[in-house]
Amino acid sequence: VFEGGGLLSLADFTGAIEGLLHPLPSMGHRRKLETLFDKYGLLAGVSGGSWTTFQLVYSEKYAGLVERSAALPAFAGAMWSAEYLVPWLNVFNANITLPESVLKCVNLAKAYIADQVLPWRHKSSAERGADGRSLADRSFLLSKLPWLLQVLAEAVIVLQTGNLSWKNFIETLFLRGAGIPPDLGLGTTDANAWAKGKTSLAVTGVVTPPGQDPFAPDDDWAIGTLQEQSVYATHRSNITYAGEATERLQPSTLPASFSIVVGAGTDAEAPNKFCWSPLCLEYQPQYKKSGTNLGDALNFSSDVWGPAFDKYAGMVPVSSASAASSAFKAQMDDARQACVALSVWTTNKGKGESFQNAEDLRAKMFGGLGGVNQQLAMNVTMGGMQPLIDGGFNDLFGIAHAVAFGATEVLAFMDVDVTFGPNDSGLSTLFRETDKPSGRVIFKSPTAADVSTIYAALPRINAKPGSKWLHSIAYGTIADCVTWANPLYGLEDGVN
Repeated sequence: VFEGGGLLSLADFTGAIEGLLHPLPSMGHRRKLETLFDKYGLLAGVSGGSWTTFQLVYSEKYAGLVERSAALPAFAGAMWSAEYLVPWLNVFNANITLPESVLKCVNLAKAYIADQVLPWRHKSSAERGADGRSLADRSFLLSKLPWLLQVLAEAVIVLQTGNLSWKNFIETLFLRGAGIPPDLGLGTTDANAWAKGKTSLAVTGVVTPPGQDPFAPDDDWAIGTLQEQSVYATHRSNITYAGEATERLQPSTLPASFSIVVGAGTDAEAPNKFCWSPLCLEYQPQYKKSGTNLGDALNFSSDVWGPAFDKYAGMVPVSSASAASSAFKAQMDDARQACVALSVWTTNKGKGESFQNAEDLRAKMFGGLGGVNQQLAMNVTMGGMQPLIDGGFNDLFGIAHAVAFGATEVLAFMDVDVTFGPNDSGLSTLFRETDKPSGRVIFKSPTAADVSTIYAALPRINAKPGSKWLHSIAYGTIADCVTWANPLYGLEDGVN
């Protein structure tokens, strides 16, 4: 399994894999990916980790670069720059009409501009704040400065396509850098031979209000408590969905994942349900327009996720699934405009058309100033349009998914020092510490304190002096883990 972390984790994991491949010939083995991953039947990526997994599995170019760089480490930087980074960054501006792209983006946000930005200009500074942000907001943004600078660079690149869409960003990364077409399906028989027959997962999350976030209730980046999910929102009208409120504590988000047997064909069904927790089967939200019901309640499991992602799993686009896995912030005005879309929107359209169908519906909703008429609102409702969010919100490392799907041994690649610091890997969040653990906990032993101690004592390979991002590589084993019953993942208690 590969954890997230954006471009930094992609670079780190690529380098780590090359480092593991390099000495294989001296040990009597071929320097090939099939040698390194031979014993593992499941390959999982969460958030930016899915970029690594999918490019290894679906890109002959990327996998070839990894193996060649492992053989010739002195030339690795030059090869990656020339063959991957330069094409991806589009340094030579091939097929770019940036002014037209900016106009397209503005068109997709003009309803938002009319509804939000123009009225804001006429408010007093006291009404809107000195610069529109509180000190807490500014402090939070500054704490994430390296990450924000990375995202700003990504925004400049992806704006070339006409909107600041996370889906388009991943499509651009995969197409220009790795040669993966946007419409390539998860089940394609053109996948790399070394991965065929293995199960591939891309971890994501679904939004299931009303409820509280069971995974990270105190995290600034978490989904938090939601009464409803907005699909469309202006001062004049809105479209929302929410399940029926009950006295039982409900989760505002649930884990989900795209799964496929690599090479099974584009007509292949998913080996695992997209959203498999018993709570998924129970979720039946009602769509409303300005408080009035739109049709009947849907069962997302059978009416949306099943036809879109279970039955036609082989046709789900590789880049779209990876985008949904790494869609880091679902609550940033996505329901108010379609120019900036940091979550990934879907519908129940099958045969790999779910993401494009949602994109088309959003363009209709936000491309004009007349609002959403009843017919369009019903189309949105019958399609079960909804955002998918970063898998890291509910399964930070992808380990919970691997265990839930039967793994008894997990090789985990983590990008943790910058995020958590060298004394807390974040792994401890998977292990019980109290009698009322968070939704992340999947093991009752060893304890969280034990895991923190084990992690701090792991042997480390220190980075070269002057390394800006990579501090060290820690390696080791945590053995004798026993599961904790967790209905969010469908996990039973006491499995060793």
